[in-house]
Amino acid sequence: MKNRKNLLFISYYFPPLGGGGVQRILKFVKYLDKEKYNIHILTVDARYIKYTKDPSLYKDIPNEISVHHVSIPDMNWLFAILGKLHLGFISRILKNFLFLPDEKIVFFLFSRSLLRKIIMKNQIDTVILSLPPFGLYKFAPYIKRKYKIPIITDIRDLWTDNFSMIYEHFPVFKFIRETKYEKRLIENSDFIITATEYIKNTLMKKYKINNIETITNGYDPDDFIDYAKGRKTNKNKLCFAYIGSLYGHQNPENLFKAIKRFKNDKFTFDLYGFVEKGILSRLLSDIKSVRHYGYVPHSSLLRIYEKSDILLLYIGGYDKKKRGILTGKLFEYLYTRKPILFIGPTDGEAAGIIRKCNAGFIVEDNVDSIYKTIIDIHKRWENGKLKMKFNNKEITKYNRELLTRHLERIIDKV
Repeated sequence: MKNRKNLLFISYYFPPLGGGGVQRILKFVKYLDKEKYNIHILTVDARYIKYTKDPSLYKDIPNEISVHHVSIPDMNWLFAILGKLHLGFISRILKNFLFLPDEKIVFFLFSRSLLRKIIMKNQIDTVILSLPPFGLYKFAPYIKRKYKIPIITDIRDLWTDNFSMIYEHFPVFKFIRETKYEKRLIENSDFIITATEYIKNTLMKKYKINNIETITNGYDPDDFIDYAKGRKTNKNKLCFAYIGSLYGHQNPENLFKAIKRFKNDKFTFDLYGFVEKGILSRLLSDIKSVRHYGYVPHSSLLRIYEKSDILLLYIGGYDKKKRGILTGKLFEYLYTRKPILFIGPTDGEAAGIIRKCNAGFIVEDNVDSIYKTIIDIHKRWENGKLKMKFNNKEITKYNRELLTRHLERIIDKV
C-alpha cells in the first residue's frame, strides 16, 4: 500500500510458541500503527519444535499482518535421543563445533529462499531482527550484503557478556568465535534496541557505539480486561506466587531454606512454570507449604494474580552480571498492583524499578534477610496492612502501547 513502510520482523519465538521471549515481538506488532506500516513476520513452523506451546497468544496477532513460517529440523530432538543413548558427548561436540553459536542457526540456513520471496515481493524497507537465540545473528550480515536493507537489531539478553558464559564453562575457543560473531552483528546493525539499560551500557562501552536505545518490556492492559484487583479466593492463608522458570544456575537454595524455617500453617508458596528436576527433588521434597503447578498458559495468569497476596521476583546471587537482569514478568506484576517480593541484587535494574514504583519489598539473597522479610510480610498481612501506595504514574510508563511508540520513532529515524 502506498506511503506505508514495509517491515519484516525476524523472530524465532512467535505464537503458538509460548514463554517470555514471545511477548516482546508479539506486542510490538500488535501495537504498531497499521496505517503507517505493512508488517510481515518470519518465524519457525511450531509444529516441529520441541518447546512450550501457548495457542492462547493467537488472539494478539492482528489480522493485517502476514506471518511466514519456515519448517526446520529441531536439533533438541536429536540431543534428547543422544542423551537417552548415553551419547551426550556427541551433543557437546555438535554444539561446540558445528552449531555455532547455537543450534537455532538452522533457522537461518532453511529460511533464505522464503526470505528472498518476502523481501522481493513486498519491497521490505526495514528488517527488525530479534535475538536471542543468537544463531539468528547470521541474518544481519546476509541481509545487509545481499539486499542492502536497514536492520534494527532487538537484543533481549546479553550474548558474550551473559552470566551463562561463566556458569556453563564455555570453551575458550567457542567464546572467542562468538565474540567475533557478536561484533559482526553489531557492525551490520543500523540501530540497536535493548531490553535493559544494563545491556545498552555494556554494548556501548564494549563497541563504542551510540546508535542504541533501550525499550524495556512492559504490560499489556488488554491482558487484564477480566482481572479483578480486589478478588482473593483464599483469605485464610497468605499466598506467595512465583511465575516463570527456575534453573540450576539461579540457585534458589537460600529462598527455600528461609521458607522451611518459617513454620506457619497460614502460608502457601506456589510455583508456576518450568522448574529443573534437581531443584524440585533437592529443595522441595520436605516443604509442605510449597506447591508446583508447572507451566500455565498466559491467559490463565489472571486467576493466579487474583488469588495471590505477594508476587515473587527472584534473581539469585550477587554476580555483577545479574544486576542487569530485568525479567518480563516484573511489568505484569506491576500492573496487578500486588506487592512484589524481590530477592536479588539490591542495586540492580529490577530493584530500581520496584523502588521507583513503590511496588514491594527488596531483599538480598541470603537466608536471614529473606526469612526476616517473610516474617514482616506475614505480620502486615495478619494486621491488614499489606497494601502499598503504588506510584501509578511511574507504572504507566511500561504500557506496551506507549513503548511501541518509541519503536516507531526509531523505525522512522532509521
